[in-house]
Amino acid sequence: MQILLLIALGEGDEKERAGALADDLVAEMSQRGDGLFLAIVRFYRATQGRQHRDEQSVTDDMQAGWQICEEHGFGYLPFLPPATIEAAAAHNLQVEVATRVVGEVLRRQLPAEAPSLLLRMLDTGPGPNARVRIAELLGDAGSASAYSSLRAMLKDRHGPVRLAAEHALERLVYRPAYTLHVRSLGGFGVWRGEVEIRDRDWRSVKARQLLQLLLVERGRMLPRDRIMDMLWPGLEAEAAANNLRVTLSRLTKAIEPNRPEGAPTYYVVQQGDTYGFNVESDHSYDAAEFSAKADQARNASQRDHRDEALALYRRAIELYGGTFLPDCLYEDWSVVERERLSLLFTEASLRLGGMLIEDGLPHDAIGLAWRVLEYDQAQEEAYQLLMRAYGGLGERSTALRLYARCVAALEQDLGVEPLPETVAIYNQIKAGADMLRSSQPGRRP
Repeated sequence: MQILLLIALGEGDEKERAGALADDLVAEMSQRGDGLFLAIVRFYRATQGRQHRDEQSVTDDMQAGWQICEEHGFGYLPFLPPATIEAAAAHNLQVEVATRVVGEVLRRQLPAEAPSLLLRMLDTGPGPNARVRIAELLGDAGSASAYSSLRAMLKDRHGPVRLAAEHALERLVYRPAYTLHVRSLGGFGVWRGEVEIRDRDWRSVKARQLLQLLLVERGRMLPRDRIMDMLWPGLEAEAAANNLRVTLSRLTKAIEPNRPEGAPTYYVVQQGDTYGFNVESDHSYDAAEFSAKADQARNASQRDHRDEALALYRRAIELYGGTFLPDCLYEDWSVVERERLSLLFTEASLRLGGMLIEDGLPHDAIGLAWRVLEYDQAQEEAYQLLMRAYGGLGERSTALRLYARCVAALEQDLGVEPLPETVAIYNQIKAGADMLRSSQPGRRP
């Protein structure tokens, strides 16, 4: 209670009464051998009495307080205002008394303010031993705000300072406060959390394309020369390298605008002369999610887990918003991935369509088949699905017209005749068979 009264008097601007009470408490607690409370009073007396006491008395209080904390392992100082803890910590580091304890106090009582306090102390030009200890504590705090200062300390003329800064940098963590959401199917868009990155944020088409290229190659590191060849084919090496530096800077500023100075990029990883997208980062990517769900559905189907496969196929189809990167149709680096995703969508749609017909949902199957034909007008399995669905609904004339359309499309685009399975479905429809009970559509080899 007396300590609380002391602090109330001091914070209430009754300095003389607070000073007198502090002196009485120090004398009393010193005689009784109190530990933590004695340290607290001495810290508070030191910070409150700077204007009325000589510097040596202030220093004696500070050192005595930290020696008590070090001796007894006190890492928490209750009741003390943040300003007192800051002043005590700053003094501790300047005179290099009890770094282990001061680090514990800062971490527990001023976790958010500690990095700023330590960085301010660096600006006062402390000695090399103090710089070593400050670097260690910045590493303990793990704040990304320390990147710039610690990188500067790597050039310190004192070896222990450089070593401490290097170790501290290894423990810093920079992670944006948002998830990066990327849409590539049916159109390209990127969001930092809920905030969409607009055209003006990219500052150039190439910055967008660099991210698209790294996503196409996600999971792999691309050599610098290969990136230059893909994005600036035919350009001289020096000019292409300069373009890459500028483009990479624009890309990282667009997706990580608040990255602390000196912090490594989070979403774009650089290892030597290679670059890649950080697949371990906080992000969502529709093309990857679609691929994963389609693969999971196929595996579930192969294990005869029909209900699981049905749900996964439905989710995969929901994720496929359209053609992959339609704004990059003529970029060579996007062709293979676009074809892969298109074939995966076709396979998933046809497999799901067949299951829906089995479940008596021909209208849903019809919608899937027409979506497939939007991308490939000569996809024979889609015609098989449509013929079975319309035939099962009793719309025989529509089914027969679709067969004629299929024949024409195959001849025009591929120069082939329909598969025997397609002809068999056509003959069944002419004979009035129940298409909903027919077998799965055949596949053209």
